[in-house]
Amino acid sequence: MTSENFFFVRGLCKSNQHQIRFIMDGYVNTRPYFRGYYGMAIYNVGEGTWVFKDTMANLTLATMTMEQPEEYPLGRTVWRVLEPFCDFAVEDEMSLGLSSCTIEEFMCSDGSCVPRNVRCNLREDCVDGSDENDCGIVLFTDRYASHRPPPGRTFREVLYIQPHVHLVRFSKIDDINLAFYMEFEVHLTWTDRNLKFKNLKKEEDKNKLSAEEVASIWTPEIEFLNVNDGLLKKLKSNVFVRQTGEAEPPDFNDVMMETIYLPSSASLVSKTFYSASFSCNFYLFSYPFDTQVCSLLIELDSADTSVVNFINDSVVYTGLLKLPKYDITEIISKLGEKSDYAILEVKFALERRWSLLVLTIFIPTILLLGIGYVTLFIRLADFDVRTVMTLTTLLVLYTLFNQVSTNLPDTAYIKMIDMWFFFCIFLIFAVNILHVLVEHLPSADNNVINISPNSKSGRLLRLRKVTGPWTMRMVRILAFPVAVFVFNVVFWMTILATA
Repeated sequence: MTSENFFFVRGLCKSNQHQIRFIMDGYVNTRPYFRGYYGMAIYNVGEGTWVFKDTMANLTLATMTMEQPEEYPLGRTVWRVLEPFCDFAVEDEMSLGLSSCTIEEFMCSDGSCVPRNVRCNLREDCVDGSDENDCGIVLFTDRYASHRPPPGRTFREVLYIQPHVHLVRFSKIDDINLAFYMEFEVHLTWTDRNLKFKNLKKEEDKNKLSAEEVASIWTPEIEFLNVNDGLLKKLKSNVFVRQTGEAEPPDFNDVMMETIYLPSSASLVSKTFYSASFSCNFYLFSYPFDTQVCSLLIELDSADTSVVNFINDSVVYTGLLKLPKYDITEIISKLGEKSDYAILEVKFALERRWSLLVLTIFIPTILLLGIGYVTLFIRLADFDVRTVMTLTTLLVLYTLFNQVSTNLPDTAYIKMIDMWFFFCIFLIFAVNILHVLVEHLPSADNNVINISPNSKSGRLLRLRKVTGPWTMRMVRILAFPVAVFVFNVVFWMTILATA
């Protein structure tokens, strides 16, 4: 007879698949008589009651009564044991499955057959929806302990966990508080050799563990060492099973017809999404042409490195590389240890975008320097004009310096931007001093100049001529190089002191 004529009775303890084959061989009490190839039989004894009998030993092994007398014992049904057999004792309840489903198919509760791979695919393929019942993924052993890490590949080996950090985006970089805000996801992958799994799919996201399963298994715990002011939010956390190998050969005795995966064929993956603020030691000496190196420190604090450890770390960034103030460059990950606990450090460089700062800081200050220096070319007679212009320029420079300093954190060291403003302020201050000195230079003998009458008083204006025409010329020539020299001396002294 061909396989299409076979019925299979699953839920027994047979050693050969031929021993679970049954055929429909006539009728008893107007109901089909199912005869096995090795002396077993299933038939009706009236009033909807069916028996499972060993005809060679003449023993009724189990009995079952249908809810509706006209129904047949097809699909999964519950029987009451009358004689001990297999691992069943008298009065036990056992589940038997009678159908024509082959080992490559899944038997629905009503006995109809669907492809095995549709089991627990989040869509009802059986008419009664039984293919989506009891869809737990994890198979526990009686001795499983969720409070301690499972062993590695061998009994005494360290359990290695593969960390992967997915940087989603930088929401804010705070120069004032020396911190950065970001959203990221941490993936931890490990193998639990104390667990088995069932009905896994190729797509990892379809193998999501339920909350009860997650609470019942061991999962690694991590801690972030450089969280800023405790600003850490766990937005979402799930555990998945990743299929890494092939399933075990189907068990033809399994009444549920599950697809089983050993620990070597699957890995657990924990995915947790965070939103957090982390501290970063900004070094602003070269501001605004600086590059800051910040890091994300993750500690595996489930146990020390003699029990669990990190291996094969990786990091990926999928956000914008050009932020409003910085460019993201050189994202790397590095493994280490701290106090015998495994550490994962994710480093990235923040290169400041200085074009706007040049436009708003350096160009205005250069223009102000030009205005202050131009006052050296105003006529000596207009002393009030020269002093008012230099003093106003000096005040504007100080106001701009104060505004720039407000947008930077307080530091004990001098920054290059401070040196630039010091140079600008010193130069304008020196120009102002020069104006005063020139005004008080001694007059030349017999050098009195009459100028046109004052329109208001009608009197002649009399001015004293400064000694020699070369005096103002030398002042104009030497003012700038002297200021640059003093600036360089102070600048290099500051560099040496900072180093």
